[in-house]
Amino acid sequence: DFQLLNQVLINLLSNADKITETGTITLGATLESEKPDLQEILIYVEDSGKGIDQKNLDKIFNRFTQENQEVSLTYGGTGLGLPICKELIKKLGGELHVESRLNEGSKFFFSLEFRKDDEIKLEKTEEAFRVSSLSETNILVAEDNHMNCIYIENLLEKWDVNYDLVHNGEEAGKYALKKQYDLILMDVQMPVKNGFDAAKEILEYNPDNVVVALTASSFLSNRQKALEIGIRDFLAKPFTPSQIKKCICDSLMQNSATQCLDQAFSYSENLNKDLLNELYGNDLNHCLTMFETYLRVIDPYLERVSSQFENEDLDGLKTELHKIKPIFSMVGLDKTTSEILELEKRLVHIEIEKAKSSWNTILTSIQSSKLTVSQEKERITNYLSVK
Repeated sequence: DFQLLNQVLINLLSNADKITETGTITLGATLESEKPDLQEILIYVEDSGKGIDQKNLDKIFNRFTQENQEVSLTYGGTGLGLPICKELIKKLGGELHVESRLNEGSKFFFSLEFRKDDEIKLEKTEEAFRVSSLSETNILVAEDNHMNCIYIENLLEKWDVNYDLVHNGEEAGKYALKKQYDLILMDVQMPVKNGFDAAKEILEYNPDNVVVALTASSFLSNRQKALEIGIRDFLAKPFTPSQIKKCICDSLMQNSATQCLDQAFSYSENLNKDLLNELYGNDLNHCLTMFETYLRVIDPYLERVSSQFENEDLDGLKTELHKIKPIFSMVGLDKTTSEILELEKRLVHIEIEKAKSSWNTILTSIQSSKLTVSQEKERITNYLSVK
């Protein structure tokens, strides 16, 4: 199954890219043994990155290793990536191994048997993980904080990105009206004209502009307003080099002139990425259907539950809560599923007033998370449109 093999290699190469700021990443294969109709091939991904402490080597293939801080720092954001790789290789008849030394790099390798008439097609693997020049990319940065400006400038210059830097929303508007940018990084709180007003003006003039908000976490409450304006994504301060690079690549995915990393789709950090990878893997069409269904049915469900709380209809409540409990996990909101499970326990003990209070809190959280689900649906749609 070359599709599974391709998925494993993409995951391994993605991990290597995350932790290798300088040096090399190698995808290689060697002939191990040969039979009349079969060849055993050793395939490996080797990097010169941070490496892994020996005491953590036995943990990286365990599910939920992100609870271990040292492993999380080394392979931040991979979650179930390595465990899934190990399971997929096992399914293909092999065993995934790792050799690593701290500060020297890592090598992940496995052996598989192939028929001699097999033609291995690793689609886009080479292109996907070749860090190409971004010299044809044009970015507008609107930021008034001096330290943030220096930080962003250093990164963009290091990556050979063409950019203009302005310090308020009014200047951003003037620049965007005169020149077409591939991406606009817009601080929300700036003097003269704030980022909201500037983004609205820019997007009204040209809706094809891609605007990403640079924001503190307190901005989360304003996401609805931002999405209505047309702001594409959010980058929380302080951000790391890998985060801003991923933001650039994700935002420019539709620009064929940009030779960014065409990485496998990565689910939003605001959802349970590990769970979504387990549920859907690379089947984004299936995932998109589930997200669309959730957004279509969630409001009627919530209205029925709220109505039954008003009427103190315990039997009806238990039935409806049982129905909706699993649907949140289907879109990566497993925390909400757990909260409803606790709510059901209160109803078993007929603690109706406490249950009402809990439901109001859960309801507020669900309404807020609808924005995240809607945004993720759009990201999946956009990604599929350029595949």
